[in-house]
Amino acid sequence: MSFAMNETKNTINLLELFAMRHTQVSHLEVALQEVIPPDQRVQAKVELNLTPRELKTNPNDGGTAYQVTARMQCQGFAENQDASTAAENSEPIFKVLLVMHVAYRQFQGEAMNFQQFSQNHTSLARQIYPLVHQQIKPILQQLGLHTINLPYDLVDIQPVVTPGTGQQSVLH
Repeated sequence: MSFAMNETKNTINLLELFAMRHTQVSHLEVALQEVIPPDQRVQAKVELNLTPRELKTNPNDGGTAYQVTARMQCQGFAENQDASTAAENSEPIFKVLLVMHVAYRQFQGEAMNFQQFSQNHTSLARQIYPLVHQQIKPILQQLGLHTINLPYDLVDIQPVVTPGTGQQSVLH
C-alpha cells in the first residue's frame, strides 16, 4: 500500500485521501453560571476530542467510509484564576459542549482499513476544528462572551491519546 506520508511524524494525511460527505451536530449543551460584565476578562480552556467510527457502506457507493465524532468542550474562568487550578477550586463561569459527527469517504488510493484510519484520524482536525469553531463562536457571542477568542487554526497540534478508547484529544 502506498499512502502520502508525513515524513517528520510518520503519519498519513487523510485530507489527501478522504472527502467530507456531511456533518451533523448531535448535541449542544450551554451553561452560563453568572452574568459576566462586558469588561471582565475570561480565560477559556478548550478541548477537542476526535473519535473515529467505521460506517457501513454499500459496495455500489464506491470508496471506504468512516465517521469522526468531534466533541469540543469549552470552559471559562475569571482571568484572575489559573484555568488549570480553577477547575479544581471552583466551578467555571461558563461551559459549552458541542458534539458533531463528520462523515468521510475515501476518494483515492487503495481502500484504507479502519486501523489505519484510526491511527491517522487526527490529521482531519485541521478541517474539523474550523467547523466546530463556526458553531461555537456565535454561541459565545450570544452569551455576551465577546472577549473569548478561540484560535482559528490548529497549527503544530500534538494529539493526546486516551489508551484503549481510540480517542485522541487536542488541547489548547
